[in-house]
Amino acid sequence: MLRVKYCKDDVIASSDGSSCSNTWRWFSLGARLLKKGMKWRVGNGDSIKFWTNAWVPNFSPLLVHAILPLSIEQVHENVADYLMSSEWKVHKLIGVLPWGVIQSILSIHVDINHGVPDKAIWGLSKNGDFSVRSAYELHFEKDDVPLWEWSFIWKLNLPPKVSHFLWILLHGKLLTNDHRAIEGLTMDISCDRCKAGCENVEHVFRGCNGVIDIWEDIWKGVSKNVLFNAEWKDWLLQNLKRNRIVINKWSNYLIFAVALWFIWKGRCEHVFNANFKLPTSLGKVILTYVVDWFSSTNTLDKGVFRDDNYNWLGGFAMNKGVGSAIEAEMSGIFEGKSLAWKAGYKKLVIETDSMSAVHLLNATLPQNHHLFSIAQACRNFMEEDWSCLICHGYRESNRVAGSLANLGHSLDLGTSVFERPPPRFPFFSMKI
Repeated sequence: MLRVKYCKDDVIASSDGSSCSNTWRWFSLGARLLKKGMKWRVGNGDSIKFWTNAWVPNFSPLLVHAILPLSIEQVHENVADYLMSSEWKVHKLIGVLPWGVIQSILSIHVDINHGVPDKAIWGLSKNGDFSVRSAYELHFEKDDVPLWEWSFIWKLNLPPKVSHFLWILLHGKLLTNDHRAIEGLTMDISCDRCKAGCENVEHVFRGCNGVIDIWEDIWKGVSKNVLFNAEWKDWLLQNLKRNRIVINKWSNYLIFAVALWFIWKGRCEHVFNANFKLPTSLGKVILTYVVDWFSSTNTLDKGVFRDDNYNWLGGFAMNKGVGSAIEAEMSGIFEGKSLAWKAGYKKLVIETDSMSAVHLLNATLPQNHHLFSIAQACRNFMEEDWSCLICHGYRESNRVAGSLANLGHSLDLGTSVFERPPPRFPFFSMKI
């Protein structure tokens, strides 16, 4: 009855105007929450709209991030249109999307050869299952009325020391001069840098003249009114929740958080080190740090083949953009199996330092798990006509992992195969 009375085409898109019953109004609210919280787990890419569906982790639909105007034909393209033999068509992405978004796309494993279907999953849980708690939190999350809740910072992709610093800052535990005076540690509450006014936490990060210059150096061309047009707490929350790519390939929240950390470090050095001199362009130092840290988190899949006598048989390293550690580990296992199968090996023992990867490959995952596609692709290889086992090995016994990771940062996107070990290279991992 409700469907006939109120629903025209799509239940989720239906109206709930003033003439609707309370039953339908609540039903419609739940449908909108469901639509907002759902995302796609990529399989073969046939069912997902590349530009208008939410399918890239931590990003809204890609149409919002497009650098260039898109044609009607492009807007209606599926993810599969950007794939060729389970590889991304990078040439179709470069110049159309920011590099940071492209790197996140490249870290997503796709396997069109085995026909794993795409699946809509609940994007607010680790296992893809719907939970009432996450839906409740989503309902009370307002974009226009910031909530003074800070637990989300642990989910941000930040250097660990910056995350811990933010937690202290956001809970009002930084020892600024006004705080130190309360604790009896100083009699002077003025700012040690500009000598003007009370040094409270807001003055440290956006009130001091020297700090204003730093923000203007980072966000070149942005006026002071735009930079500081919100109240202190709202200003922090808005910038830390903004995932938009703002400079080259880095998210707003990453640059903002690192800048806060550097500003506090500079303030402490100035107070406690009489010989300290602030760099001429701290904004440039901050962006350099972001570049170096961002590069160190690239998704690098790697592996080395050796026989029972530890003789080198081959190796590989992959630069797959930016993704999570478990995604990198699973992609490395898949690529290693693929190369071993092509090389004609009939007995393979895979050692990985990721216990999570071992559990994922030995467990039966539901199709709505966000790693189902890559896990299923790995299991398909294990069921081929060969002996293939996977086991856990400690990282300390595998020195080659770090060496391959360092080498991977200098590689182009894609897979590099090594017939001979690079100079001064340690050994490890896949026994044949």
